Amino acid sequence: METSDPNPGWDGHVSADEAFVGLLVAETPSTRYWAKAEPAGPSGMPLSVRYHPLADPLTFQFLFSLGLGWITSLKGTSTARPVRPRVSVPGQLSAGRLMTIATVESSPPISAGLLFLARSDVSLGRNGIWRPHKALYGELPPALHPALVGSRHGSYEVAA
Repeated sequence: METSDPNPGWDGHVSADEAFVGLLVAETPSTRYWAKAEPAGPSGMPLSVRYHPLADPLTFQFLFSLGLGWITSLKGTSTARPVRPRVSVPGQLSAGRLMTIATVESSPPISAGLLFLARSDVSLGRNGIWRPHKALYGELPPALHPALVGSRHGSYEVAA
């Protein structure tokens, strides 16, 4: 008996030479969403990019997760079925640089990216939320500063 995945997408794993943290970023033309993954050892954590169909046949929910960090509040519409996120994850990612790894042709268009930092480059608060050290903050993409100093997850409007 053949079964189909109710949430088609892509699953992988991210690892590094040393302990690290990850910032997930998903964007539409008007809004940037973020989530901070928990610190991970070199063995890494799972990465997932999926879509979930909703009751309206044209509407779907975009799901993006890294470890225990997840973005699930994006919805889009598409006439394509099934919606297939275009995923392109390079074999190596550079620390401190946002890399787009997935796009979805939908309305609105959606892109998803990752930014990684060495665990030694962040401070971990008592609530488990990490923030980059002040010395590193100025070297990171300014468009991500609200997320980097923000809570575990959130969103903000993107200037047109």
